Amino acid sequence: MAQSPEQRKQYQVVKAFKALNTKANRTAIADEEFSWIENIQPIGFGNLKVVAASNVVVSGSNTAVTWANTTTTLSSFNANNNDYIVSFEADGRAEYYNLTANTTGTIAGAGTFSGAGVRVRQWKDDRAIISDPSKGYFTWDGTDLISVGCISTIGITNAGAGYTTVPTVTISAPNQTNGVQATAVASISNAAGTIISAQITNIGSGYTSLPTVTIAAPSSQFGVQATASPTIQGGNVVAISITNPGLGYTSAPSITITGGGGSNAAATAVLGSGLVSSITITEPGTGYTSAP
Repeated sequence: MAQSPEQRKQYQVVKAFKALNTKANRTAIADEEFSWIENIQPIGFGNLKVVAASNVVVSGSNTAVTWANTTTTLSSFNANNNDYIVSFEADGRAEYYNLTANTTGTIAGAGTFSGAGVRVRQWKDDRAIISDPSKGYFTWDGTDLISVGCISTIGITNAGAGYTTVPTVTISAPNQTNGVQATAVASISNAAGTIISAQITNIGSGYTSLPTVTIAAPSSQFGVQATASPTIQGGNVVAISITNPGLGYTSAPSITITGGGGSNAAATAVLGSGLVSSITITEPGTGYTSAP
C-alpha cells in the first residue's frame, strides 16, 4: 500500500561535513556546511561529537562554578567572540560564566525570569534570545539585558484641530539601556485652511451648459485660491467638485455660480478641520517595560 505524503520522510547523508556557518543566509551556505546543529559539536573535518547534557560548569582553574540558586536551565552562547554559560535559576535570577575571561556575573536579579522553562537560542554571533514562558522575550549581548517590549498601537485620545500639515509624532525613549526607540507617523483627515467640499443650497434652473464656479480667495497673501467644477442635470446644478482645495482660509469663503444660461444656483464652502485621524507605527522599538 502506498504511503501518504505525511508518512514519507527524506534524509540527507553528509559525510564530508566541514563546519557551521551562522553568518550567511541558509540558502547561501555551502553543501558541506550547516547553519544549526543541536547538541552536536564539530571537532574536525567529517567528525562530530554529541554533547551530553550537563548541569555542572567547571572553571579554567578546574573548580566547579557555583550559582546563587538552583539551576533550572543551563545554556551556552557566543556574543562578540566571548563564550558564555548561562544559568537560569529557580528564584528567577540569571547568572553567567564567561569562558573567555574566566569570570562570573549576574545577568538579572531574582524575580526577573520564571523559575522554570526558560529557553535560550543564539542570534547571529552577537546576542542570546531568551524565551520566558510567562514573561516574554529578552535579549542579552553580554552586557545589557533588554526585554523585547515594543509599541503595538497608539490610540488617539484627542484629535486636535487646525493642523495645516501633518504633525510630527515623538515617542519617548525606552526604559531600558540600549533599547530601540519607537517611531510613528500621523495622518490628518483634511488640512485646516483648505476647502474640502461645496454643499449645494439651491440647484437653480435653466442651465444649458456648465456654469463657472468661483470660490473667493483666502485673506492671507500667502494663501492659494481654491477652484471647483460643477455638474448639471436636467437644467440644475446638482453637484460641485473641488478641483484644488486651496490654502490659507481662516473662514468659509463665498461661492458664486455664473453663466451656463441658468440662474439662482448657490452653494456654501466647507473648511477642512485639520484633525489627526490616525497614527501609524513605523518602528515598534524594543526595551519598553511600560507605555511611553
